Amino acid sequence: MTTPKSFLDLPPEIRIEVYLYLAPTVTHRRNYTGLRQTCRLIRQEYGYEAKEEMYVEFHHFRCTLLAKTNIILATPFQTMLNTSTIRLHVPHNQYINLTPPKPLPTITIPFHWPFIITVTITVDARHPNITPGLDSLSNSISNILRTNTPLHITSHYALPPDTQIAIRTIRLRTVNQARGTHPFPPADYLPPWCSRVRSLAGYAELWEPGHLQGTQQRVSSMYWRRRTPADQLMDGAMWKSKGVLYNKLIAETIQ
Repeated sequence: MTTPKSFLDLPPEIRIEVYLYLAPTVTHRRNYTGLRQTCRLIRQEYGYEAKEEMYVEFHHFRCTLLAKTNIILATPFQTMLNTSTIRLHVPHNQYINLTPPKPLPTITIPFHWPFIITVTITVDARHPNITPGLDSLSNSISNILRTNTPLHITSHYALPPDTQIAIRTIRLRTVNQARGTHPFPPADYLPPWCSRVRSLAGYAELWEPGHLQGTQQRVSSMYWRRRTPADQLMDGAMWKSKGVLYNKLIAETIQ
């Protein structure tokens, strides 16, 4: 029996095990990028096995986990592969038209997927209770982030790279919005999850909430953006440039 001289000399069964070990569903992109650039044959073999593994995860997430919550995964599989984005549709009769409103389950946001960077959650805007329902959904998303992710930037980026969260942005927006209607509040409105004074401690938090302004000074969507160490440095420098306000916030933080 001759000793294999290269990776392609290994039996196909062993190569498949290597591909599955480096599948995008279980490891970060940096761990398999070099393998895909080795040669065309390895790139094709790895692409086929990785796609099969990702489809299994996609099907399990859509038909097993989300099926229990009645939340619809509206993104086709191929679109998810091309854009690293998923879109989830929340039925209003399950999470909005209730008193008190039902919180979103934790499994709604797939933190365990290293290949997803954007999650968009959509709600039908034709429901009469859409405005208070959006407040409830935004609070649910904030609670999920606080309980399932590190609270601060330094805590997150101190983790090993393979265990860091890949999701960069979470959006909450409406669909089927009638012309002339504005289910979101005015742009100067601050929902409960961000209606607090932003202090130095706030700029150390991992997730930055905000909203995108649409027409007629109305909010078109809400978002949560994962901040980076560079953001923390820039925000700290901005506060230091404020002088008196900076010292006041220092005093409030100490108290």
